[in-house]
Parts: sequence; structure tokens; C-alpha cells
Amino acid sequence: MKAMILALACCVTCRLAADPGQPTHLSPDPSNPPWATVTIPYAELRALWEAAETQARELQQARQPLPPINAILLSSDYEFRGLANAAVLDAVYHVRTLTDDWHLVPLLGGDVRLNQADLDQNNLLWRQDHYCLLTRGKGDHHLQLRFALSTPAEWTSLRRLRLLPAPSALNRLRISGAPDGMAIRIPGLAAESETDGATTYHLPSDAPELVLTLEPNAPSLPPVPSTWTLHFEALVRFHEGRLIYRVRAHAQADDGSGLSLDLVLPANALAAQATGDDLADCRVGPPEAGRRKLHLAWNTRDLLDRTFMLSYELPQPPLSTHWLLQAPQLANSNPVRVLFVVLPVDGLALASPDLRDVRQSSRLPDWMREQVESGDYYTAETGAELTLDATWLPRVHTAQAMISQAQFQSRIVEDGGLLVTAEFTLQHEAPLNWRVRLPAVDQLLTCQVNGHPTQPVRRDPQEIELPLAVPHNQTSKVAFSYAARLPALDPVSGRLDLELPRTDLFIHQLNWLISLPDRYESTALEGNVRIAPAARASPETGADSGHLLRLTKELVQGESPRAEIHYQRRGLTDGN
Repeated sequence: MKAMILALACCVTCRLAADPGQPTHLSPDPSNPPWATVTIPYAELRALWEAAETQARELQQARQPLPPINAILLSSDYEFRGLANAAVLDAVYHVRTLTDDWHLVPLLGGDVRLNQADLDQNNLLWRQDHYCLLTRGKGDHHLQLRFALSTPAEWTSLRRLRLLPAPSALNRLRISGAPDGMAIRIPGLAAESETDGATTYHLPSDAPELVLTLEPNAPSLPPVPSTWTLHFEALVRFHEGRLIYRVRAHAQADDGSGLSLDLVLPANALAAQATGDDLADCRVGPPEAGRRKLHLAWNTRDLLDRTFMLSYELPQPPLSTHWLLQAPQLANSNPVRVLFVVLPVDGLALASPDLRDVRQSSRLPDWMREQVESGDYYTAETGAELTLDATWLPRVHTAQAMISQAQFQSRIVEDGGLLVTAEFTLQHEAPLNWRVRLPAVDQLLTCQVNGHPTQPVRRDPQEIELPLAVPHNQTSKVAFSYAARLPALDPVSGRLDLELPRTDLFIHQLNWLISLPDRYESTALEGNVRIAPAARASPETGADSGHLLRLTKELVQGESPRAEIHYQRRGLTDGN
């Protein structure tokens, strides 16, 4: 429809501009016969245009999803003041409307009369026993209303006032100004706080009815001291020079009002605090005569069975050979019973005739089991103090690094020249300054760490040091080569004394390939290495030719691999 009207409007724009008071002749549609025309007055064209606009707007709104409700009462904040000559109820509302329609939002009903209103172009109506806000369209509305009430002294013989608050996400009521000796209460609803003669209630969001009652104040009785019997469950852990206590206390009394309890802590107790149901006050006194007083007070009297939690810390020198565990005590010196649960310290042995390990201990209380992470602990059932012998055990230091594999190749020529290449695979997690003691060498030819050339430090004529950084995958590769001089080989037969570099690191597997000149063959081998089994089992490796020796040694620690090789010129056994 709208598209048709737009096309029609485009066709007649020029005619309308020329003479808006005359009938309009529209050009025929090309699909119609050439002689057909339509003529309508301008007023009818305008009506068609507005009808199309209205229809398009309604269609657009129909496509948009509507919220499940039309309006929300976000918050209701009431303050009741029972003045001597008149009582008032001030109310502050925050309303949000979600559609463009008319809205009637309930606010408050009951025994109230509207006195003042700050409406800001909104309307108030009385409907279905409630004052209601009447407004139209979307938006936020903030209202401040004052209602007149009868004073508490003028309430009916039932001494009550009825309020009907509308459902609200936040409902709060503050009450003040009760007559002397009386209190204004809401039966079945506990007060959130009572300060400075005012009581604050957080009302249920959908409370259908509230009844304010006027009641005599309960007589204020003086507290009567109670004689308490205490049992403690104390979890003790050591951390950075302090013993940290987490204690659950079970207190019972047969007399008194049960409103207060005085405990005694050591004078050096730190960060002492208490938590528990109905607990009103926890005060820690100054150190006095080697102890510190802890005063606990509760709100509700005549409760003679109390459970509460305590926490505090006591300094503990780490090198001390004795630990003194100290639970709270009663100020009147009555004995207490304590279940101490001590968490072990890595490397520290604790001992006492009363101490039991986890296998001998009874089942832990449920609240402790959640805090014993490792599953290991000690227990003791004693009085308020427990002395433990503490002994730090010596540490066994493990190797900083190990060599998983060491590969050596020694090449010998007839005039006694020797070339040795070495490759090491080191396993370490921290930076390492690795030292290697070399045999007598003429020159260090190459040196690489993880494929990069490096210059080692010479500690003495035969010892070098290589700095190794933290490896990416806990593995470092080190390779070096050197040249040395041996006695020239005998033309007929002789013996070679060979020695490899020595390191203090543990070597899991050492492989050594020795190459003699082709004219010679080995006849015997002595030393602390042996011929590799693979060399004997695989003649094609060349080991059977005599001039190649494949040697091995496993689990090498702090020693220099040595080989004494007896050799002879090849072919002597054939009579040459």
C-alpha cells in the first residue's frame, strides 16, 4: 500500500505544486489502456497517505516482540515516623514503563491517606484499594509521596496499622518514633538493623499485606554471668615464622544469661578475631601479666549452648627445638579440653608422648577435613597447652644436572697425531656452569652450545667451564673437539694409552669410537671400558677389521674413561 501511494505521489507532484486546489489527473499506468486516467481531490490523496503511514507503523510495531509485562516497580523506599501529634509515611518510588500504551501501576494501599505528591506530570488514582500511578508511554518515573496516618497512640484497640505495598524488586521500610516504653514491630518479619531509635526492615518483594503492631518493650534485665564449660578443636599450621590457629569452640553453661564469655590468649597473640551466630561483639584487650583477654558478647540471652570460631597467630622461631601450642583458656582458670590437629612441615620432625600420626588418629571433624589438603596430620587430645619437640631433618641434595648420553670419536694417525670430538646431551632445569677436565691436549679446536659457537672459560691448564642457560626443553647440547699428541706408532706392534675428558656429572651412557690407521689392527683391550655388544654382533660395522673399535661404558660418575689398546701391523700372523 505504501509503495503504491509513493508511486502515485511521485506522479502527481508537479500537478500539486502547480494548482493544489484543482482536481488532480494522474498519468495512466503503462500496463493500462492509454486512454485510462484517475482523478482524485488532494484531500483524499492526503488521507490515503496518512492511512498508509499508520498501517506501516502498526505493521512495524507488530513485528517487534513485546515485553511480558508493561511496567515495573523497581524500588519502594518507605519511612514511617510516629510523631507525637501526627504520623507520616514518606515513600519514594522508581517506576519503569516498557510500552507506549497507557499504564496503571499500583503503589500503596491500606490505612493510609495521601497528603503530598510530587508527580511531575503524572496522575494518581485510587483503584482496587491502592493508590496507582496513571501514565502513558515508555520511560522512568521517580515519585515522592507523603501519606498521613493516625499516630500510634490513636491506633485501634488492636494497636496495629495495615499497609498494602505493591510488589517491588526492592522494598524497604524504616520505622522510628514509637511512644515511650513501646515498640513498633512487624510480626513474622525480622528487622535488618536497629540503630539510633530506628528499625529497618527489608520487606518481601511480593508481600500482600503488612501489619505494624504497637507492643510494650521487653523489660531490660541485667546480664547474669554464666559458668561455661569449653571444648576446643584447634587446627594449627606453621607458616613463615608463625603458628596459625583456626579454632572451633563449643561452649555450654548451666546458669546465667549466656550473654558474654571471657577467654584468655597468650600476650603475644596476633590478629585475634571471632565469628559466630548471634555474636554481637568481640574485643581484644591489651597484654597484661603475660596474657591477653578476649571478651565475647551475644545479642540473645538465655542461649546456653554456643558454637563459634576463633583465629589468631603466635610467633614461632623457625630454628627453635620446641613448639608450645596454646589454645584459649577461660578467664576463671577452669580447665578446658582441646583436640589439637597439627599439619606437618616439610623437613621437620615433630614428637611428643601425646602426639599421634594419621594412622593412630581418630576421625577429623568435618570442618577440618576440608582444610587438611595433603591428608597427613598429627593429633593430640590434651589441655590448653601442648609442647612438641621440633627437629629439622637434613636435606638430601639431588644432582643439578645429568648427562643422558656422551659420544666420543678418537682418530689416530701413524705419527701419533690424535683428534678427539665429543658430544654431550645434558639434562638440567636451572642455569649451570659445567666444568670439564681435559687430558693433556695441544689445542681446543671447536666448542659449541646448542649449535652456537662459544668460548669456554679456562679454570686451569686442563679444566674448562661452559655457562649453560635455562634450556627450552630441559636439554642442552654441547660439542667440542681438540687435538693431542701421542707417541708415534711402532712399525710392528705396540700399545696406546688413551684417556677421555672427565666430568663430575653422572653419565648414563658413554659410547666411544676409536679409529686406528688402516695398516694396524687391535689385538687386546684393557681399561675401564668394554667393547660394545653391537660391534661384536655386526661385522658389517667395520669393527671386525681391527682398526675400528666401538667401546662403551654405562653409569659413569666422576672418572675418566681409559683404554689401553695393544696393536700390531696387519698381516703379521700370516708370516708377512
